[in-house]
Amino acid sequence: MKGLESIVVDCPGCGRRATVGPETLEPRLDPPLSVNSVGRLYGRLHCSRCGSSEIRIADAAGRTLIDPAAIAPCRACGCPIPLPRLEALPDTNVCLPCAEDGAKPPAPPPHPRPPAGMRNCPRCGNPTIVRQNSEERGFFLSCTSFPNCRRTRPFDERVRTGHGA
Repeated sequence: MKGLESIVVDCPGCGRRATVGPETLEPRLDPPLSVNSVGRLYGRLHCSRCGSSEIRIADAAGRTLIDPAAIAPCRACGCPIPLPRLEALPDTNVCLPCAEDGAKPPAPPPHPRPPAGMRNCPRCGNPTIVRQNSEERGFFLSCTSFPNCRRTRPFDERVRTGHGA
């Protein structure tokens, strides 16, 4: 892919517009700056005037590379897919580096089903779902009508597998 000499960063919030070179964006970035490397850096870019991270990026010729109104995240890495790739392949859901690496999205965690006696919320009667605590990685039962009903209950995975009491 052809390298970029510089990019134009435009903030829709405050109207600031700046031309930025690769040495300013990422000192460790080896030239030439590419559309893909801009996509990888996008999450760390923000407007120096207002602090907004909703910025538009174009190449020096004025071709929009990333537009905050039309961001499509890569399903494998979460970085925005540059608009030229989306225009060339409208149905794509992975960025070029992930496609070249053959990256697959991380598999969702296997969530057990609620036991027969716990499939409905005792407070509101709606179905329950098993969720995973992000810190302790343990499971708990939660009402599907959250945030209207905030009923939760600890869920011992041994109940699901039949091991233990």
